[in-house]
Amino acid sequence: MTRGDKFRSMTDDKIVDAAFDAGIDDYIVFCQNRPECDNQVGTIPNEWCKKCMLEWLQEDA
Repeated sequence: MTRGDKFRSMTDDKIVDAAFDAGIDDYIVFCQNRPECDNQVGTIPNEWCKKCMLEWLQEDA
């Protein structure tokens, strides 16, 4: 199995975790611009951003 094969076999949840762990989430436009994020005082929790990235991954291309 190649590294690419291993990546392609990951679940959407694992891809999201890997993107955040590697810091590449800053380079992918996946934000859903939710109102609750606009109203958040301070930093938006990573779990909220991960949810948006997961939904983005699961959209039709």
